[in-house]
Amino acid sequence: MKKLAIYLFLLVSVFVVTFIPANAQTKIGYFDLNLVLPQLPEFKQAQADMETYGRQVEEELKAKQGDFDKKLKDYQDKMDKGELTQALQQSKESELQSLQRQFQEFQQQIQVEAQNREQKLLSPIYEKVEKAIQEVAKENNYAFIIKRESFASVVDANGVSNMVLKKLGVTPAAGN
Repeated sequence: MKKLAIYLFLLVSVFVVTFIPANAQTKIGYFDLNLVLPQLPEFKQAQADMETYGRQVEEELKAKQGDFDKKLKDYQDKMDKGELTQALQQSKESELQSLQRQFQEFQQQIQVEAQNREQKLLSPIYEKVEKAIQEVAKENNYAFIIKRESFASVVDANGVSNMVLKKLGVTPAAGN
């Protein structure tokens, strides 16, 4: 039992002596994407483009919804007055169902287009930021740069967000 305790003590000692100095030399930085992105002119422009696109799409949706609502009201009014024959009633119901289906398909198409547009606008920005992070890591001898969002608590002393902003040619906002 004594030999086992001595053996474990020696093993732990070797581990501490071997790995602690190696870890002490490892430099880790933390990067806050939510701090950097809003300060980039390209990101602000991408947001403005998406907002403009969103307003345009919203107008199209309102127009299509208005058309559907008008036809539905017309159908209901004619039904209330008894002006529709059985055949005409079925025709109008079929038309309304078709319009509703087209509206739903249009909404789905818009969602896909919006996601594609956002990806097209943001991908080059993310690539540019990633390149700047890699350059900052290399220039400042960081072994790792980790996204701050990945952790609940991070020491700000090793934050590299401002260095990345400077690398991108942006003056960091006051208080960062």
